[in-house]
Amino acid sequence: MEVINKKSIISIFVLIILVLILIAVFYNNNPHQEKQINLQGIASRYLKAYPLPAGWNNDPNLSDKYAAFRLYSQRNYLEAMVNLKYTLVNNPGDKEVNFYLGICMLLTNKPRDSIREFNIIIESENDPLINDAKWYKALALIKLDRIPQAKRLLGELSSEDSIKLLDEISVGN
Repeated sequence: MEVINKKSIISIFVLIILVLILIAVFYNNNPHQEKQINLQGIASRYLKAYPLPAGWNNDPNLSDKYAAFRLYSQRNYLEAMVNLKYTLVNNPGDKEVNFYLGICMLLTNKPRDSIREFNIIIESENDPLINDAKWYKALALIKLDRIPQAKRLLGELSSEDSIKLLDEISVGN
């Protein structure tokens, strides 16, 4: 009886080791995961907070938007996001708020949500933030591994960064 228990324990131990080896081999040889990590790194390298508009801190009424921008300027993107959402409830047509809300979402690793906000800007004609919204949407798409869509958006832009980023994500894709 003691021999059977030792053999069973040894068999289970060997089986566990084999499973761990297979997991390690798969993890190390998974090109999609490596590609995903590389894309995340590329997007993160280009992701920067957008500058606030000139005179944002001259709001004599200390509005909700001002409070959100103050939090944004302090790099408190989660709290700024809450205030920006509240601002949109009271002023749903403020595209500038949508834009900064999208950036806060992207900076707090919510790329899917940020795309919705950037689309509001992109779909409105003649908005001065359209190209910037396309840039940030492309970064969100890269984070989501939606490279063909990101390439299309980057191809519409002509900044030096957009051309460099397009080159970087085109390698191997």
